[in-house]
Amino acid sequence: MKNYYPFHFPPSFFVYTSTINFQVKLSIIRSFCQESSSKKTYLIQSFLNQSKKRSNSIQAQVKQDILEQFNDLLKYKIIQPKFKFSMNSNDNNSFVTKEDIQLKDIQTANLIYFYEIIYPI
Repeated sequence: MKNYYPFHFPPSFFVYTSTINFQVKLSIIRSFCQESSSKKTYLIQSFLNQSKKRSNSIQAQVKQDILEQFNDLLKYKIIQPKFKFSMNSNDNNSFVTKEDIQLKDIQTANLIYFYEIIYPI
């Protein structure tokens, strides 16, 4: 971790309700730690592939939990309402930029770029 500022997370990030919830939160926290700029990269497909062999209900729960965590980050003004989704269509990478995140974005994106709000110390 090369960041020289404290991390800010919503209160919901300090507790978890299930192993899936814990894994989702940890994967998002890793996204914060791996980039030294305010632009963060969430490797959504890489994370979703870990639960690919599990039941459809578990996969749906993982996607819903990701959505809830990003909405919490927005609610507590930890990230900006700006998302850039990398979609892989016909061997071409296309990008979609939006101010919010929805379940369909989580289901179709390869990467999610989001932007942390860094408050002065």
